[in-house]
Amino acid sequence: MRAIHAVFFWVCIVVAFTGQAWAVSINIQDSVKLYNGPGGEDSQGSSKKLLGGELYMDLAPFKNSGGHDFVTFSLDFTSFDPNTVFSVDGISKWAEAPGASRPHDYPLDKKTAFLYNQFVTKNLTDYSHSAEDANDLQYTIWYIQGEIQGENRQGDWDAYSNTHTKAKEWYKLAKDATANSTSFYGVQVLNLNSINGNDKNKSKVDLNVLYASPLSEPNPAAPVPEPSTLLLVAAGFAGIGFYRRRKR
Repeated sequence: MRAIHAVFFWVCIVVAFTGQAWAVSINIQDSVKLYNGPGGEDSQGSSKKLLGGELYMDLAPFKNSGGHDFVTFSLDFTSFDPNTVFSVDGISKWAEAPGASRPHDYPLDKKTAFLYNQFVTKNLTDYSHSAEDANDLQYTIWYIQGEIQGENRQGDWDAYSNTHTKAKEWYKLAKDATANSTSFYGVQVLNLNSINGNDKNKSKVDLNVLYASPLSEPNPAAPVPEPSTLLLVAAGFAGIGFYRRRKR
């Protein structure tokens, strides 16, 4: 029994010190795909386009089963083809103007960064990963980033937030939390450029999404990475060896 306790102790120690190593790491020029999670909308017709909600990001080599590496949200009120392969063009605090839809780049807002940090760390109040919650958070992000301002733009934030109370509450939460803060809570923007010709101008960034390095976690449904598993097993045997030497 003591040997079992020793193994458990050493495994816990290794998990505590290697948990961050399981975080998703992304670099410029990495290839990625996005898939629709809860929420979002499809365009009419046979060619489905993804728009908002939780977006599942998959890093190359892509998983044929449709698995993903982490969940993100779009900063742009624009749709895209789920078969598009993107290249990471930049990682910064700026969203680059996608195609010709904007006259200039625009900065990541602290309120957006705060909300995504809360989402990634599972601390966002009353968030359940339902389609409605995903859309509410997405619309709040779009509003903060200036993508939804009123009836003269793509949507009416006042009308939306009056009927979606969580969106209104999350906006107020972010506004209050960041009022005296200069932090971006570990959140950055991935500037994505389509590289398979399915979307817009290849010389321009086509989509900006959120990335919380090193907070972004692997897909909870995915198997534990093999190197980490081997490390845990090795730590267990090391614990047994240490325990037996002490007994002698």
